[in-house]
Amino acid sequence: MPPHIVSTLNRPGSRQFGPYSELSVVPIPSVDPTVYLLQTAGQVGGPPPAAAAAAEGGPFPTSFREQAVNAFANVAAVLALKGATPRDVTKITIFVPNLDTAKRDLLPGVITDFLLRGGSRTGHDEQTVHQPPSSLIGVAALASPEFLIEVEASAVVAAPGSRQG
Repeated sequence: MPPHIVSTLNRPGSRQFGPYSELSVVPIPSVDPTVYLLQTAGQVGGPPPAAAAAAEGGPFPTSFREQAVNAFANVAAVLALKGATPRDVTKITIFVPNLDTAKRDLLPGVITDFLLRGGSRTGHDEQTVHQPPSSLIGVAALASPEFLIEVEASAVVAAPGSRQG
């Protein structure tokens, strides 16, 4: 049997809703990799673990905007587990129950803020917005009724010591 090449990571203090990991990491190529393909689990709009700990288990945000900001902050934090930033994102998928135009129209600003936080390792202007493909999918429900948004991201990051970085 060939060795497993996929590894998984979780943030310390993150709430787990089942037997899954927050980030899968695939080395490419599998031996002496030059890049890693990263896939996040769906990140919801609860406060990031550090903020949640500070709030001592306070209530889950009820505003769609606050949950959207938190979900993207959670994506950034999960990507950072392998040294990736929003600039490394290759695809974003957003799931929203009861999608309407107000929610749809609010998301571009939140997404732009997330992508601008990514900075640049390639010499581009910090204010140049990286524009990875994205999908916005209206769904009937998410895993819990309190979840108003869920965001997944794929990214590629250079392996340490590779000539890509």
